[in-house]
Amino acid sequence: MKKLFFIYSLLFIGVCTCMQAQNDLGVSAGCGKGGTATTILKNWEAIGINPSNLGWSENKTFSLGVFNSIGLNIQSQALDLGNLYNSIAHPKNDLSSSDKLALSDFFTTDNGLNIQTHVNWFAASTQLAKIGGIAVNIRDRFYAHAHFNPNLADVLFNGFDAQSYIDTVTPNLLISNFTNGTQVRFTHYRELNFAYGRKIISIAGIDLYGGIGYKRVWGLGYLDVDVTGDVLKGQSALSTRYNLNGVDSSFNIQDVDKLFNNVGNGNAFDFGINAMIKNMFKFGIAFTDLGSIKWTDNVMTAKDTLMPVLDSSLTGMQSYEISDAMQILFGDKGLIRFKPSTSFSTAMPARMRLGAGIKFRKILELAADIVIPLNTAVGNLQHTYYALGGEVNIVGTFKLHTGICTSKDFGYAIPLGVGFGTGGIIEFSISTSDVLTWIGQSSHPNAGLILGVFRFNLL
Repeated sequence: MKKLFFIYSLLFIGVCTCMQAQNDLGVSAGCGKGGTATTILKNWEAIGINPSNLGWSENKTFSLGVFNSIGLNIQSQALDLGNLYNSIAHPKNDLSSSDKLALSDFFTTDNGLNIQTHVNWFAASTQLAKIGGIAVNIRDRFYAHAHFNPNLADVLFNGFDAQSYIDTVTPNLLISNFTNGTQVRFTHYRELNFAYGRKIISIAGIDLYGGIGYKRVWGLGYLDVDVTGDVLKGQSALSTRYNLNGVDSSFNIQDVDKLFNNVGNGNAFDFGINAMIKNMFKFGIAFTDLGSIKWTDNVMTAKDTLMPVLDSSLTGMQSYEISDAMQILFGDKGLIRFKPSTSFSTAMPARMRLGAGIKFRKILELAADIVIPLNTAVGNLQHTYYALGGEVNIVGTFKLHTGICTSKDFGYAIPLGVGFGTGGIIEFSISTSDVLTWIGQSSHPNAGLILGVFRFNLL
């Protein structure tokens, strides 16, 4: 439990894709192909990607996934796999000076630290000949992004003894002056998805499909703190699952008498169209996450104050445990303070997806995707994402996924995934977002794993 709290707390201050330039895919097959999903993913995997794919006759009569997809992705130009392992496996280990420097680099590199997690709790789909495809799932999505300026990183790891704090000018600065250039963003929500797709028309060997998806969204946590041009802006809405009442008395977080103790509610839609030519070539376009969340409970706004006098007991992070850092950042004697505020709304990370693919019988499928962000919401891409990928299917027993993908912020990555099962009836899979990271050859390290635990298909 302490390790889970460490991970969530680290996410809260910004140490898994907000994941500002990482293609959000909550399925192992999509990750392994680098995000080429718009014209490839079938059955319930098409939820949130392209609902029109549910209309394909090649979909399974029935497909079920329980706790099927669990994913974690961490990206930073300064990512060190050794430190990442120690933070999870040995959180109480003392930090050496070199450890502190390495962790500080996580936050101060150009793109900061970015994290994305997801859990697909349940998913099911069915294909009915004259009706089309219907799918449903429930999943959690979590995005975090943090970029600290050198002053804040210095205080985080050295506390009262930070050189930037010792500076005689510091007490006369506003928090916004001291932390200028800092950005901390995260969002966590649970969604229930319903999607439907079917064939619309067939003309001269061309089959046209359309689909629509609806998602009911429960907001579980939100934070957006941005310090630009010496102006501090910040909003938050947090449920009791983040356990911050003991850190800062201003976080008077209360239980909310709602289904998931959620502090926000929202709705969103997905739309998709694809064309299949001679059952071989595919072209698709989709618009996803068109909607918003209204945050109504435990709402707080950040205050810009003069630099506080840090308590001499705040010595900075001495281990991978996060309690000291939380006290420095948000404690009663820490840096950033919040005050109660009124409800606010945030957009979902809306995107447009363009895809093309070619299928060679049931053995090989190749595809290309372009994913374009439609807004700057927390969790969205910052820049357009490009991917090429493919899947080799050996008699439904073994599948190999790979590809290449790129974006302006994250350079190039080579994903890899494998799936195996019993003739396509029961399946398991595992994928990584970039094999280059694991062998130490990436200039933009991106450590990601997605595990598909269990899937049952009725052919």
